[in-house]
Amino acid sequence: MNVLIVSHTYIAPINRDKWRILASMYPGITITLVIPTHWPSCLFTHEASICTDEERSNYRIHALPVYKAGNEVLYTYHTRPLYNVIRACKPDLVHVEQGDSAASYAQINAFAKAAGCGYKSVFFTWVNWQAQQSIKERLVLTPLTKINLLCADGAITGNHDAKMLLQKKGFKKPIMVLPQLGVNQDIFRPALAGSARIIGYVGRFTPEKGIFLLLEAFAQLAPEHPEYSLHYIGKGPSEDLLHKRITDLGLSARVHISPAMPHHEVATQLQHMTFLVLPSYDTPTWREQFGHILIEAMACRVPVIGSNAGEIPHVVHDTGLIFSQQNLQALLAQMQTLMQDEDLRKTLGERGFGRVQKLYTHQAIAKTTHDFWQQLFTHTKNLWSPSHQKSFIKRRTPVSKIVVIGAGYVGLVTGACLAQKGNHVVIVESNQEKINTLLQGNIPFYEPWLDTIVSDALKKKTLTFETSIAQGLAHKPRLIFSCVGTPSLPDGAADLSYVEKAAAEIGKHITQYSLVINKSTVPVGTARRVQSIIQHELEQRKTSVEFDVASNPEFLKEGDAVSDFLNPDRVVVGIESEKAADLLRELYSPFLTNEQQFVCMNIESAELTKYASNAMLATRISFMNQLAGLADNVGADIEDVKKGMAKDKRIGSAFLNAGIGYGGSCFPKDVSALAHMGTQHHFPMTLIQEVNNINHVQRLSFINQITTHYGPALEGKKVGVWGLSFKPETDDIRCSPAIDLINNMLEKKAQIIVFDPVAQQNIAALYGDKITYAGTAQDVLKAADFLVIVTEWKQFVTTPLEQFMQLKDSVIFDGRNCFQPLVMQALGLTYYCIGRNSVGKGERGEGMVYAQQDVVPAKAGIQAI
Repeated sequence: MNVLIVSHTYIAPINRDKWRILASMYPGITITLVIPTHWPSCLFTHEASICTDEERSNYRIHALPVYKAGNEVLYTYHTRPLYNVIRACKPDLVHVEQGDSAASYAQINAFAKAAGCGYKSVFFTWVNWQAQQSIKERLVLTPLTKINLLCADGAITGNHDAKMLLQKKGFKKPIMVLPQLGVNQDIFRPALAGSARIIGYVGRFTPEKGIFLLLEAFAQLAPEHPEYSLHYIGKGPSEDLLHKRITDLGLSARVHISPAMPHHEVATQLQHMTFLVLPSYDTPTWREQFGHILIEAMACRVPVIGSNAGEIPHVVHDTGLIFSQQNLQALLAQMQTLMQDEDLRKTLGERGFGRVQKLYTHQAIAKTTHDFWQQLFTHTKNLWSPSHQKSFIKRRTPVSKIVVIGAGYVGLVTGACLAQKGNHVVIVESNQEKINTLLQGNIPFYEPWLDTIVSDALKKKTLTFETSIAQGLAHKPRLIFSCVGTPSLPDGAADLSYVEKAAAEIGKHITQYSLVINKSTVPVGTARRVQSIIQHELEQRKTSVEFDVASNPEFLKEGDAVSDFLNPDRVVVGIESEKAADLLRELYSPFLTNEQQFVCMNIESAELTKYASNAMLATRISFMNQLAGLADNVGADIEDVKKGMAKDKRIGSAFLNAGIGYGGSCFPKDVSALAHMGTQHHFPMTLIQEVNNINHVQRLSFINQITTHYGPALEGKKVGVWGLSFKPETDDIRCSPAIDLINNMLEKKAQIIVFDPVAQQNIAALYGDKITYAGTAQDVLKAADFLVIVTEWKQFVTTPLEQFMQLKDSVIFDGRNCFQPLVMQALGLTYYCIGRNSVGKGERGEGMVYAQQDVVPAKAGIQAI
């Protein structure tokens, strides 16, 4: 494969190593890299070597000039030298790394055509996604017939907002997401230790960039933190204002300013920083020019504080902290947290470093890029041809009508996300009051982003509601999704009464071909049962209507369901006819990036796949929880055990966190149903039965820590409970460990004070005035004798440690291992957790490496509070 890469000035200095590494990793690919020699307003000075030509066996660099005609800059893409390179190279594939206008791509198309190279495709990464021209002007109105693949990435991560925006603006071709900017891990070292503490800010200064907010926050914190200084690296058109503001705040001795510097020197400076603050308001511009700073900070194990604007929360994720945009107090609070909590800084830094190792090294990005190139090169010739094999069909028109039966968790997410792609979706919900609530844009349960998707679909009139299946089928849908509930029966079996009732109604009212799809989690054999019920009803009507039944299990995580549906790992379908397979391929093609994600199998296999997936995840959780009990007994640290296991690529780190046990609507129900299926078919699922037992025992063991510690003295104690939902980012309390805890504490006649960001109303419906509901997490600490952590909401994990000193008994029972045991012990707290209770205790823990890793000398100041 012969690839021509045209790179932008901003990107070329940073990514040059990526292309060299890619060429060395894949000698069968010839890479020609075209870079510009000069750009007057580039933030970082280019190394001199970037402007030199370099050639080796399968890798060559051509440095081309950037011209200026009057006030107009003629980019590399428009120059005659680029045409000469294309003519000489005759590439099979052209990869444009951040173009500046639609004209850039049109020009490259013209050059390629004139050079007669007959290249297969243009693959381009696109950073400046909110620049002067609209997306339609860039992509739809420009004759870019050769563009088959788009990376709407920005400088850091897969940007789902950009993907949705592109689709909203009319770009219908598949969108591939690929990390663009990487780091050379060889030049990064762990953050340098020392008594000095440095807050970093890197970027191009203009007043709206947020530097004034950072200065104001630092001015308030500086007196109580004399060990901290602020280091600003960059340049901008308003530096005189910056200097004046620093002087006015009395910070001249505490703020160090460095001018723009070469990229490798910025990386060196990052190693000295304690943490980095990115308070940008103008996030697209920040991302366009300085996004790589974030991953470089992560590579140096430097945590980041960023505003909640744009995509910054998605980028920062769990490697740093977020504050409300332009909110000084919020920024102050997060800066104070990182200033005081060295253990948290270390934790966030290690997370960032791990993320870089996995996703953002040049080696990792080179491999991902190569895989995309191979896929594109292999399939481009016939990718959009009507004669292309049916395994991956480009959807040209939306499915006209879809009926979704059930407006519960699965039904509402399914219906709203299908409507978001332009389908006309009717959701059947018998509760008119619930429909009225939805029509007002209110979602009856907490699921991030779902309200936005529903409201948007309602405005576009692609989503409507009916109160009966008969009314829904009157819309003559091509596809009918059954998303009704399948609760557990006392023996663990799934209750299929709602599924069977829906099937009977379908049989009574369909009048034309329909594909009936079981989306609910149902036992193996349910699709056959649905098929027979529909056929029976048709025979009762003495009519013949063609229909198919398929299984299409959902794989939605509560708290991330919208993203899971719009960007699935895989779509599993169980089908019996080619017609059904084609309909489902057509339906799901806008959600998929490659044909391997669409997995066809027989119906029974699809039904079992759902149970198998959830049972495997539950098994990993129960295994680690049981292992945590052994760790406590033998003096091991389950967190270290997890790290040692996770390094094995056959095992990985997912679902290896020890805790109080799994809950929710899926795992408990599906594990029980799978065990019942085994009994029903005379094949006992003994491992799965034990997974369920371990989960039950785990909760009792955790509660026993409380009763053992307090004994009879528990009566009358004020128990503070943090977290009521079974996991963060949901208000679902089904099978939540908090319910077992509250019931047990009530039996012991303790007083209970609870807080959860979103689930308190659901718990109140169960307990009423039997327990007390706090307004904030801090209110719990002020009122309680001791604290129990049940759900690891991020706001709990980032709590300043000195606040725990408000607990009257200074005792914490942590069911999610949110904190470091030795740090909590150093504060004078009695701290119980899962599988880490031997850390720092007894003969095994004393004098071990934990003391160097986890105990923070600065905590002595906190201990005196």
